[in-house]
Amino acid sequence: MKKYFKFVAIFVLMIASATSWANYAILYKDTNFNINAGSLFASSYDNSYRVVGVDNDSFSSVIVSTGTCLVVFKDSDYRGDHIFFSEGEYSSLGAYNFNDTISSLWVYPIQGLSRTNSCNSSDLVYFYRDSNFGGSHLAAPADTSDGIHRLNDEITSIKVPSGLCAVLTKHANFGGTKVEFDDDVSTLSDYDFNDEASTFMVTSAGLCDPTAPSDSSSGGSGGSGGSGGNMLNQF
Repeated sequence: MKKYFKFVAIFVLMIASATSWANYAILYKDTNFNINAGSLFASSYDNSYRVVGVDNDSFSSVIVSTGTCLVVFKDSDYRGDHIFFSEGEYSSLGAYNFNDTISSLWVYPIQGLSRTNSCNSSDLVYFYRDSNFGGSHLAAPADTSDGIHRLNDEITSIKVPSGLCAVLTKHANFGGTKVEFDDDVSTLSDYDFNDEASTFMVTSAGLCDPTAPSDSSSGGSGGSGGSGGNMLNQF
C-alpha cells in the first residue's frame, strides 16, 4: 500500500512539473533572437526571478510559449515600470521601450491552478509603500510567494483583483502574525499591520480567510482590481 501511494505522489509531481515546464519564456541578449550573445530560459516551474543577476539590463528580444504570460520589471524585486507579453515572438524590446532594462520578472500560465489569467494587471496583486495605493510598489501573480526585500516593513496598502487573495506575514519565512485580504486595502493601519510585512503570498480567493479590521478601526478596504489589455499593458 505504501508503494502504491508513493507511486501516485510521484506521478502527480511529474504531471505538475511537466505542466509548469510547458510554460516558459526565453529572453535573448540581442535582437532577433540571436543566441550568440546569450539568453535566459525562464519557466513557471521556477517563476521567481526577483533579480536576474549578471543578466541585469541586458535583454533585447523575447519568445513566450503558448498559454504563457511574461511580465518584466525595470527594477529588481518586481518593482517599477512593467509590461506584459503573452505568447508570441518579440524581436526587439526597443519597440516597447524595454531594451536592456529588465531587472526582474514573473512567468506564469494563462490557465492557472484556480483561475484563468488575462496577461494584464488584473492578474497581479500590487503591494504599495504608501496609503491609497501610492508610492513604490511590488507586484505578483497568483500561486507565488517571496520575501518583500526592498519594501520590507514598508507596505501600507494593497490592490487585490477579483478572485485573488493577498497574504502577508510579519516575519521572514512566513513567520509571525498573518493577515489575509480578498479585496483592496487602502491602509493597513486599519488592521494594525502598517509597515509590518516581511513576506507575501498570492493565492486563490477561495482559500482566503479575510482579516477583519481592528476594533479601533472604522474600516478601510474596498474598491476594484486592476485593468489592462489582452497582449501588452505598460505602467
